[in-house]
Formats: sequence, structure tokens, C-alpha cells
Amino acid sequence: MNFSFKVFSCFILLFLVFSFFAIDFVYASYQKIAPGDTVTLGEFVFDDNFVATTTDCTIEITDPLNVMKVPPTIMTASTSGWHYYNYTTAGNAPSGVWPSVMTCGAVARGDLVIVDKSFIVDWSVVSTSTIKGVVDESLTVATSSLAAVIGANINAAVSSASSSLFATLPSAIWSFSGRTLTSFGTLVADMASAVWTSISRTLTGAGLDSGSLATQSYIDTATSTLAAKIQSGWTVTLSDFGETTVNTAYKAKLQVLNYATIPTDADSLPTVVITDSAGTVQVPNGVMTKNSNGTYSYSYSIGGSAVGGVWETVVSVVVNGETIKRTDYWNLSSSPADVQIIDITDKVIPTITASVRIDNKGTSHSDFYYVYCIVNSESNLCGGNDDVDSGSATAYINAGSFINLSLTLNNVPTAGTYWFKVKARALAETNWAAATKQFTAESGTVTPPVSPPGGGGGGGGGSAVETRVNVSGRAYPKSSVTLLKDAQVAATTIAGADANFQISVSNLTGGNYIFAVYGEDSKGLRSSLLTFPVSVTAGATTNVSGIFIAPTIAVDKSEVKRGDNIAIFGQSAPQADIVVSVNSEEEFFGKTISDKNGVYLYNFDSGLVALGTYYAKSKASIGNIAVSGFSGMIGFKVGTKNVAAAPVTKYLKGDLNNDQRVNLIDFSIAAYWYKRPLSATFKPIEIERLNGDGKVDLVDFSIMAFYWTG
Repeated sequence: MNFSFKVFSCFILLFLVFSFFAIDFVYASYQKIAPGDTVTLGEFVFDDNFVATTTDCTIEITDPLNVMKVPPTIMTASTSGWHYYNYTTAGNAPSGVWPSVMTCGAVARGDLVIVDKSFIVDWSVVSTSTIKGVVDESLTVATSSLAAVIGANINAAVSSASSSLFATLPSAIWSFSGRTLTSFGTLVADMASAVWTSISRTLTGAGLDSGSLATQSYIDTATSTLAAKIQSGWTVTLSDFGETTVNTAYKAKLQVLNYATIPTDADSLPTVVITDSAGTVQVPNGVMTKNSNGTYSYSYSIGGSAVGGVWETVVSVVVNGETIKRTDYWNLSSSPADVQIIDITDKVIPTITASVRIDNKGTSHSDFYYVYCIVNSESNLCGGNDDVDSGSATAYINAGSFINLSLTLNNVPTAGTYWFKVKARALAETNWAAATKQFTAESGTVTPPVSPPGGGGGGGGGSAVETRVNVSGRAYPKSSVTLLKDAQVAATTIAGADANFQISVSNLTGGNYIFAVYGEDSKGLRSSLLTFPVSVTAGATTNVSGIFIAPTIAVDKSEVKRGDNIAIFGQSAPQADIVVSVNSEEEFFGKTISDKNGVYLYNFDSGLVALGTYYAKSKASIGNIAVSGFSGMIGFKVGTKNVAAAPVTKYLKGDLNNDQRVNLIDFSIAAYWYKRPLSATFKPIEIERLNGDGKVDLVDFSIMAFYWTG
């Protein structure tokens, strides 16, 4: 019904993913650098649709002595969403944690995001350039020392040998009787060989760990190993989805960055496993889609029957031959609410009353908590001790159904402009639905319009202004439509071939009424009752449009042999999308389309459920234009044989003992079950003949009063 609109109070303006780690699984650690090195601080920034944003982000850096080194400075941003800042520390930079903060956005609880980008300066960290410098210097010193030692040994040996030689050689030569130079043979060659072979002249075989000097081969190997170690660091981040509702989509995004924080492809496409809150794997082996280098996404459509609660997504990605897993936990709401403020029915201070409708749009029955208030500013929210007046309560709403409420607040002190606000959510959920309606509070009694006085002379007198309610919407082609006013038949009409109808009630007085409407299909089956409150102003016409009467429903078997099909059928508007629900531990949903006469048929495979008793219901929709409520429920048994259903007959609402009358006997039966748990035998009777909400209360007695025969 088009009385108002729905406002969701959940906005996600900026989405920032982070979690820096290396492939050797040092999770969430700060970057560590040596004094004099340069650190790159950055993040990829996306909006909630995973679109990269270049919105300004700033960085602020302070050293361990609490001295600000970089005041808030705008970071460099690229079209890929990468925001970064390069900072080079001094050679004598103090060791410790350097607190650094990255800030994006400005609105608290809006787009503001603050990220810790601190890093560590540690003198124990040695960069590759430092290693090279140390090695080069050591080699230079070692080579010089070795040359000096060798030179000194040779000089000493030569000097000693020369002294001895010069001391003895002349005497030996001159005292030798057959002295000739040729008699010394290979003396010169032997001496040279002895000198050079007695001194180690190479550096081969040395190792750094032995304290010896390094060889060129060892240096090359160490440098290569160190470079490989540095290049093995990777950052893999998975988005944090948060929460959503049924009939929406879950989205995941994965980023893979190499050691230089550049988006880099994984070895293969990442895989996804999604498990619901009951522990059932819903996606056993999903494959992510590559959006760009190192960026992958995955989307999962959440059905209307999905189980609410905390779901788990595990993404596995292979990088350099190693498998990395990332997990995202997110909340699913299975009973989302919708809120409409239909009208402000009483505007005279100090008491203000609003007519409100709350829908359970989910697939699970639930208690709904609702809060309502009157405020003097549109931007003011309920709560915070600044409401003009406020209240709250809870109400139980069946899946796919709704309640109409008359909410009254008694403490509006002065006339003027105010806003009536209502918000609601299922007790087990966190998502709120809300609605707001502006109104002008009035002082004193509101006087209804006065008929103009009659004219003179011509004999034409004035006529009273008629007070009327017009109700229009969709039923079934050429079906009977009945309108009730305060549980009494007020008018009937026949819908057109297109199922549209319009029905009017006149000669009303100003005030509040409870209207209800139902349709009767070509088989004589009645729809469930659609009830709505209307505030009528004297002398005015009130139009209620957008009514969509729920489908009728029946089955072809009262018992179906497990494994066989059971036909579920009924009537609705022509060419409508029909959803058929069959209750079980896991509720089943089927879809079909009604024909040009509004008739629909859905064959349910009973092999999908265990032996037992089940109930089916249906609802209709036409594109995004209109959605009906659920029909009444029809029961059937899944057993060992097929039993045809009894011919469809008109049953009398309120007739609990099947005597085609509604009287004190039926009243006594209902009175027995008043506010008691229903038995398995009486529960189907309550569903068919009374309100169908699984309990007996004043609503059921109102139905009996309407159908009373005596």
C-alpha cells in the first residue's frame, strides 16, 4: 500500500581494507626498517561498491621521542585507489615504534576512517646496501692486510736469505776448487718454487660463519638469497562485508600486493567457501573473478529462505606456491522490517496519534521491537533525552505478514510543526527500518467543514459535503470483492478482467475506522483478510490505493506418497509472479506465473521432505510495482500413499465444529483454546477457520462475531 516510504539507517560511504603481513605468516606486524632507510606507508581505498577512490587521505608521523616528523600531509593517490607516502629516516634515527596515522574522510560515524600505519626503526636491521658496504670495506681491508703480510714475509725471507747467501756464498764459491756458475744447476728455479709454494695466495674456501674472509662466490650467493627473502613478502587482504538482509547479495573483494606493495596476480584464481549460521556449506567451491591485476571479487545472491545469523566466508589464494586463507564473518538478517506511517490521525495537543504499519519482509516469524517518538527537528533521532515524547513496545509478526498500530503520545505541550518518527527491527536482528512524517500540531478542537448556506430567490439550497472512503487495488479477474468496516460488510463489487477493482463507502462521519477487504475466486475460495486502519475527515474523500489481495490456495491431495508431486494451485492477478512456500526444517520456496485468468499451478516434489505434515502458502507480485501478503495456509501429509483431496467447498469462517453455523458452540471451543498452546489437531482448524497465526486471541473472536449465525 502506498501510504509512506521506507528509510534505511545504514550507510557505508568509504570502505578501507587492511591487514599487512608476509607470506611467512607474520600477521598484522609493523614494518621494520634500519636507520637511514625509506619506508612506504599506504593502503588501497575503495567505496562500498569496490570502486577505487582518490579522495584525499593524509599521513601524520611522530618519532619515539614524541617529536612530530611529518605533520598531516596529503598522500599521493593513484587511479587504482592506492594512497601512499614515502618517508626516509635519518641515519641517526632513534630506535622504536614511530606512531603514524593515515586519515581518510572527515565525518564522524560517516566517511571518517583512521588507520594505524606505525612502523619500527631498529638498528639491528641491516639493509642490503649496508651489507654490500660492509663486505666491500672488509674485502679492501683484508686484501691490503694480506698484501702487506705477503710482502713483509717475502721481503724478510729474501733479506734473510740474501744476508746468509751473501755471507756464505762468496766463501763457498771461492773455496770450491771447481767453481763455475753452471755447477749450481736449478738453484734459482728451486728457490723460487719453494718461496711461492710455501705461502697461500688464494681466498677460496673461506666462509663468513668461520670468521674467515668471504669469497666472491659466497658474496654472490648471499646477495641472491637476501634479495629472494626480501621479495617473498606479500600482502593479502579480504574485505569486511559487515551485514545484510535476505534477498540481497553478499560481496567479497581480495587484494594481493607484492613486496613493493604493487597489485600482483596470484598463481591462480582464488576460491571461496561460504557457510551459513547453521553450519551448512552454501557455496562449496566458488571461484572469484579477476577485476584487475591482483584484485578479485565474488558475489553471492542470498535467497529469501536463508538462515539468519553469523555467516562465514573463507577465501583461499595460492601465492608463490603457498596457500593463504582469509576469513570474513558477516551477519544476515532473516526478518527484515518495513515501516510506514499511514497518517497522523489526531493532531490536537497534547495527545498525538499516528496510524502505523509494520511488515515482516523476511521468511522467519519474529517478535519485532519498535520505537516511536515526536521531535521538533527532522534531523533529530528517537532517543538521546531530547524527544518531545517517546514510547516503545514489541509485537509478534508472522513471516510475510504485517500489523497495523495506533501509536499515541500524550505530552506535546504546544502547537507547531513536529515530526513523528517510528523505527522497528526483529529482536534477533540489528538492521532498523524507519519512517518519518511531518505534521502540524493544533490547539483546541478541530471543527469539521460547515456546509455553505442555501441561496435565496432561486430556491437552490446548499448541499452537505459528502464524507467518503474509496478503496482500490488488485484482486482476481471478475472476482467478488468485499469491503468490511469495523467487522461489518460495507460494500461489495466485481473486479474487472484485469483484476483491478474500486469500491466506495459513503455517508460516514469523521473518525477512525478499521477496514478490511477480501476476494473470492472462481472456485468459491476466499482470500485471507487484509486489514488496514483509516482516519476519515468529515466532509472529505479519503482514497486508499495499492491494495493487493493475497492469492487463494488449494492442493490436489490430502496425502501424497513421498517422492510423488503434489499440485498446489489457486488464483491471483493475471501474469503475476507467484511464490509458493512449504514449511519444513528448511523452508522450501517455488516460483511460477499465473495465466491470463490469474490461475497458477506449482508441482511440489515431496521427495524433498521427510514423512510428516506440512503447510503451504503463496503470495503474488507484479514486477517492482506491487506485492501481496501471504495467503492462508493449506495442509497436506507426506506419507506412503496418494489420497485425493476432498472437493473444494466453501467453508464458513468461525465454524469450528463443521455444522455450517457459527454460534455459542464454536465460541466455547475457541474460549477453551484462548491463550493456550494449540494441539496438533486444532492447529489446522485455527489456520483454516480463524486468524491463522497459531494462537487464539481477541482477533479470532472478532472474526467469529463477523460470521455469527446464531
